[in-house]
Amino acid sequence: MKNHLWTRAIFEGYQYLKKIIRILDKQVISMSVHSYQGYQTGADATLQLMQEILELIERKKSLLRLKKIIEEVLRSIPRASAVILVRRHIDGLTLKDVANEQNVSYGVMRRLYKQAIQQAYIRFCALGMSVSQMEQEYGREKWLIGFLNDDTKKRKSKNNLTLSHVATYCQKSNSSLPFCCSL
Repeated sequence: MKNHLWTRAIFEGYQYLKKIIRILDKQVISMSVHSYQGYQTGADATLQLMQEILELIERKKSLLRLKKIIEEVLRSIPRASAVILVRRHIDGLTLKDVANEQNVSYGVMRRLYKQAIQQAYIRFCALGMSVSQMEQEYGREKWLIGFLNDDTKKRKSKNNLTLSHVATYCQKSNSSLPFCCSL
């Protein structure tokens, strides 16, 4: 069950990866431009600033790896499954909408969707991303955990998640993204 939740959360978050990566880039640039202030306050402050910049760069690399893995998974599973996952999670359609689009019943679409999620998770594992590895690598990404928690709570609201939803999780995060809500 946890494997399905993580797989869904990762696909839900896919559409925000580029924007979050851009935010990380802006944060690195901003910290670098203002690094002269650290020079005036001493070596300890400069080392701290360098450490924060390196952490942001590692975080960006991790998210770029995730983006690449998601795209590899979508290319390697059957086309029909990939279409369902893209239409559901990336395009934000409901399963009923996807069922109508593909001229199948809602019950059939639910079974196809579960099968697509399972195929995607198996492929994630083949690429070295089991649940424990997902938790280890992306467990500190509060915005992604927000999608996981929303799935766990069965999403009481039927509204699609928005960019402000991601910004809220970034804001709540104790990460070094103070202006994350400026998406």
